[in-house]
Amino acid sequence: MKTLKKIFLFCSIFFVTNFLFAVPGVESFIPDSSGEYVYYRDYSFERESYVGVLYYDDSSYQIRYYAPANKENLLLEKDLSILMSLNPESNFWDMQGERILSAITPDDMDLINYLHDFLYEFSARRKKADDISTIDERFVHNDNFAHRGIQIGQEYKQFGGDVTITFDSLIPLFNIKNIFDDSGKIVLECVATGLLKNSLDNSFSDFKGITQKSLQQTEKKSIKKSKENIIEYSGVQISLDQNWTNPVENMWMLNEDAVLSIASVPNIASKELSKEYWLRRLLQSSDSSYKDISKVEFLYDELTDFYKITYSVSGMINKIVFKEMESSFLIISLAVYQNSYDSNTLYFDKIIKSVKIN
Repeated sequence: MKTLKKIFLFCSIFFVTNFLFAVPGVESFIPDSSGEYVYYRDYSFERESYVGVLYYDDSSYQIRYYAPANKENLLLEKDLSILMSLNPESNFWDMQGERILSAITPDDMDLINYLHDFLYEFSARRKKADDISTIDERFVHNDNFAHRGIQIGQEYKQFGGDVTITFDSLIPLFNIKNIFDDSGKIVLECVATGLLKNSLDNSFSDFKGITQKSLQQTEKKSIKKSKENIIEYSGVQISLDQNWTNPVENMWMLNEDAVLSIASVPNIASKELSKEYWLRRLLQSSDSSYKDISKVEFLYDELTDFYKITYSVSGMINKIVFKEMESSFLIISLAVYQNSYDSNTLYFDKIIKSVKIN
């Protein structure tokens, strides 16, 4: 019960932080927030490798390279972090100093230079891309989340020459979601984004790739059929059966298997900016539980005007319905343990399909 309630709180509570612009010389459609970060799987390395960038403020960043141990190839775990200071008055990436936060060897100099180039290149390419927003005529809404955004062809020697870069404002900092080579193969992709809660939040430094944590799960079993009821809350109607309890006015629970919540978040700026801001927040990881951006399902239903988002995190399947209202946005969130969902997929999918908003 405590685990599900914690997930309910995680899914339904959001905080608006100070808006800033993370990339020099760029005014992003969604201004970035101090503590936002992004992680990429970088396929230019022969071993499994990740590069993460954390934004503190307009003069302080951290970049981190992480590669897990590989016993088969006798490779040790590699973890290298650099704290960087920038000239906040510059409109380009003007690095003024750095401090290496981890132990290094002479063999690490090539890697350190690569991380420097990574930041210079990403900053320059983001600046060259200009406006990255849903209102730009180049923006493509695609049911395949990997292709949603603005795709721009460029030459990028580090990734093999001619590439296509996908920019999307839902990805913090550089807005770069992925890079495809000229054969259509992904050579770099965003796998996680996040926003640190405070100075004690270690989600950025804890990242070691996308792994599903093992939580205590219920036994696989079929849910017994029961009489259906239409629950109503804040203009939302959902069909639930009598197996569900209602411990809090906007939360319903199915034993230890699932939790359903309904929340409203405010308009914080223009409608389009507010919508994209909250969608970005929904995709972000928290408390070292990482949502795999590369595998998220992100669908827009024109008939109902719903965004439907599905992702896995911490051994659970999360299905979200997001709807723009007159002065706010509704978020209906269904979190189900993976094994329970696998045993009753049609049952839970039917609940999401039953959502109606007046």
